[in-house]
Amino acid sequence: MIYMDKHKLCSRLLYCVSVIFVLTKDFKGVGGLRCWKCIAHDCDLDPEDNFKATKVDCKGGNQQCMKVQYRMFDNVTHYDSVIRTCTDRPCHVTSMDDFFKCVATPKQYMIGGCTLRKCCSDRDFCNGAEAVNKRLWAFNIAFSFISITLFLMPKWYFVS
Repeated sequence: MIYMDKHKLCSRLLYCVSVIFVLTKDFKGVGGLRCWKCIAHDCDLDPEDNFKATKVDCKGGNQQCMKVQYRMFDNVTHYDSVIRTCTDRPCHVTSMDDFFKCVATPKQYMIGGCTLRKCCSDRDFCNGAEAVNKRLWAFNIAFSFISITLFLMPKWYFVS
C-alpha cells in the first residue's frame, strides 16, 4: 500500500503546473518593450484573435504601447476606428469622461471627431484587449480547482 501525503502531492502538482506555465509563456527578446501593432478597420477586436494584429518590438528606450480609439462623425453617421502601436512621443491620455463629453458635444466643423488615447509601458502587450489575458485566467481557475479538490479529498483516496 502506497500512501502519498497531501504536501508531497501538492508539491509535485505545483512543480508540473510551473513547468507548464513556463512552457506556455510568451518570452520577449532581450531589451525593450513589446506591443501590439494594428492599423486596419477591425483593430478594435482582441489582438490575440485578430490576424491583422502583430507583435512588435519597440525601438528605443523611451517607448510606450499606445491604443487610440477614434470616433468621427458628421450630421448623419459615425465611424469608429482603433489603432495599436508603439510610440516615443508624449502621450496625452484622455479619460472616458472626456471622451464621452466630446462625443456628446460635437464640434462644428465639416466632420467632428474625438479620441480616447491610452498609453502604457508597465508590461508587454499592455495595449491589448481590456479583458484580462485568457490564458492566465484559465490557468488560475484550473489551479484553484485542483488545489481545492485535493484539499477536500478524503485521506483514503490517496491510498492505493
